[in-house]
Amino acid sequence: MSKIKMTINAKTLFPISELKSRLKEALSIADQIGPAIITRGNRPAYAVSRLDSDSELSEAMYEHLSLACKRAKGNITCENDW
Repeated sequence: MSKIKMTINAKTLFPISELKSRLKEALSIADQIGPAIITRGNRPAYAVSRLDSDSELSEAMYEHLSLACKRAKGNITCENDW
């Protein structure tokens, strides 16, 4: 497995152990700066990002959610217009 180097703004880092108490702060960062990075064991583990209709991430998430809706077979309702 190859290593990936990336530069992360320290303001966007949130340890998973603090996420519950700092969720509003993480969401505010996602709105203002970009993805809030959730760390586990001092390593990036998750990213919280605002889903805008213009972003590539939003398009990928929409496709993923559409597939999940199809698999749910009526257990959840999905709107197709973002």
